[in-house]
Amino acid sequence: MINETASGPYNVIAPTPVTNRTFTKTLGEVLGRPTIFPAPAFLVRLIFGEMADEMVLSSCKARPTRLLEAGYTFHEEDLRRTLESCMLG
Repeated sequence: MINETASGPYNVIAPTPVTNRTFTKTLGEVLGRPTIFPAPAFLVRLIFGEMADEMVLSSCKARPTRLLEAGYTFHEEDLRRTLESCMLG
C-alpha cells in the first residue's frame, strides 16, 4: 500500500494455503483448546446465510503471485508461527 509503483488488484494472502481442517486444528493447539472438528457447514450457513458458500465454505488455491513478484517478503509463512505471533500481540 505504500509502494507507489504498484497498482491494480493483489491477492493479499499467505503463500502457503491450508485446509479448514488444518487451520482449525492448528488454531486449537495454539489456543490450548480442543478442536474435534471444523465448523459444520450447516452451522456456517445458518450464521452467514447466502454468503457462506461463496465466502467461507468455498475453496481455491490462490497464490500471492504479484506480491511475490513485486518483492514482498512475508514475516511468517508458517501457520503455527503466525498464529503464535498473533497471540503474543
